[in-house]
Amino acid sequence: MRLLRLALANLVIAAVLLAATLVVVEGIAALRRASQPRTALVWNAWCAITGRRQQKARDAGQSFRAGRLNDEQRAVLRESALVDEADVAALLPALKAGGVVLGSTTFDELATPEARVTRDDPALGLCLKPDLDIRCGFLRSMCFSPLDPVTFSIRADDEPKLAAGADAFLRRYAFCPTSFRTDSRGDRVTLPNIERPDIVAVVGDSVAFGVMVGDDQTLASCLQRRDPSARYMNLGVPGSDAEGNLKRLGACLREFGDRVKGVVYVHCENDLGDLAPGWKPRDIADRLADMLDQSAIGYRVFVYQAYVYRTMPEILRNKVDASYFHARREIVDCARARGFAVVDLSDIVREHQEREGSLLAGFAIYVDHCHLSVQGTERVAAKIPVPRTPLAPAANKAEMR
Repeated sequence: MRLLRLALANLVIAAVLLAATLVVVEGIAALRRASQPRTALVWNAWCAITGRRQQKARDAGQSFRAGRLNDEQRAVLRESALVDEADVAALLPALKAGGVVLGSTTFDELATPEARVTRDDPALGLCLKPDLDIRCGFLRSMCFSPLDPVTFSIRADDEPKLAAGADAFLRRYAFCPTSFRTDSRGDRVTLPNIERPDIVAVVGDSVAFGVMVGDDQTLASCLQRRDPSARYMNLGVPGSDAEGNLKRLGACLREFGDRVKGVVYVHCENDLGDLAPGWKPRDIADRLADMLDQSAIGYRVFVYQAYVYRTMPEILRNKVDASYFHARREIVDCARARGFAVVDLSDIVREHQEREGSLLAGFAIYVDHCHLSVQGTERVAAKIPVPRTPLAPAANKAEMR
């Protein structure tokens, strides 16, 4: 009995010490990460183990709580916006059968291999499927994240065959629907379609691709209209990372050789969270520069794309941390040192705020938390130096005028 009491006493002491240690650790973590969301280490660990957190959609405090509404309020709001996830859940069979994908939601089961617009290439990573004709847009919604609106996409051929309930759902809540196409290579179409021997590749992820803007409104198309002396190719792929971007660029250089005279690389800050093992932030610019040096490509532009949280920290204060700004400075300094002309979206947002006389005006540069609006794309394109004509090779020196 005495041994049992001693064992219990030791367990109590151990539990108290563990709890005290946990409180101290959590306190230090909260102080160090006070500017960031979800600071609780134990809660993060629990969510990681159980899969309870749906990072991209069910962010606590971000998601609208339809349960707070009475039936009358819900009915009024439902006329103009999606207010309850259950409304989507009821339509899942019809949406899935029609090939509809809903982005920025928890309904990942809709992204079937057939409905996805991307494919996994063993050598190149994520790539767009060829010969696509996709209708897409945002949905007006009070569910999920307010700064990352729900999106929809469906093949143009499947849209007329959509079940009545699913079709009515999309028509009711669709906001500014648009479309995009890919060519036989799997590149997004650039307009106007200009065939020239010299090529400028626009490389990146969904920001370079141009989420929720038309084919004639992408960065590649804006640059194409301004400079008809070369063919601008859109190599942007939604969901790609820095490693995949460089693999696709490498494939382009192998295919077209010295016809590729310039590269506009669009870096999105989420690449910092998806770096390949062993990569440092500056490696994004360094490895890109090494590739361009080997091909003697002198016209090189590095666009640094940042989320709304970083470009407007005076308004959106919950995701400001020193590590991000350190990485940003490291990448930008490296890019400039390797001969890139650098276009920083933070500068564009600040200029727009000052021009409009409103801190909130910066939102007009975006369509969501990170992707460029038509206006934002045009502003970025206007900052990119015009290449010399004709473009000539010049390693380590951006050939521009």
